[in-house]
Amino acid sequence: MLEDYRLKVFEKVAELGSFTKAADALRISQPAVSQNISELEKSLAVRLFERKRGDVSMTEQGKLFRKYALQILKSYELVNGVFDASDDDTVHVFISEEVKCLLAADLLRVLRTLRPNLKVILTDDASRAEIMVFAISDKKRKDRQIKIEVTVLPDNHPYAILFEQALDLI
Repeated sequence: MLEDYRLKVFEKVAELGSFTKAADALRISQPAVSQNISELEKSLAVRLFERKRGDVSMTEQGKLFRKYALQILKSYELVNGVFDASDDDTVHVFISEEVKCLLAADLLRVLRTLRPNLKVILTDDASRAEIMVFAISDKKRKDRQIKIEVTVLPDNHPYAILFEQALDLI
C-alpha cells in the first residue's frame, strides 16, 4: 500500500485538534505523533500547529497545507484502489447494451492491464452484479453526449475506484 504516514498523522491531528486524540485514533503513542508532525514541519520549514498548554490549533500555513495534504491522501487512495495487489479476485459486472456497443472491449482491456489476475464475469442480470456500468443520455444537450456511470454495490466495494479510474483511462 502506497502512503505517506506523516500526512495521515497530520490529517488526524488536524481533524481531532489534539495530538493525544490523534494518537489514540491511530493506535500509536503520543510521542510518535509529535515526531511525525515535527519531521513534517522540518521538511516543509513551517509550523503547521500552534501548541499551547495541551491546546493545538492549526497555523495559517497548516490550514493551507491541509488542502494539499487532503488532495495527496485522496490520490494515494485512488492509486491504491487501482493498483491493489490482491490475487485472483472475481467480480460480477453488468454492462448495459449501450455501453457494450461503445466501449466494453476497451474497458475490459484496461481492467486486464491494471489487474491481470482479476476475473471479470459479465452478467445480463443486473441484480446479480456487484458493479453496473451504464449510459445516461441527456436529451437536453444539443451535442447528445452520453455519460457513462458506474454503480457499485455495496458503496465501499473494493473495485469502485478501479472501475471509475478504468473508465477515465478510456
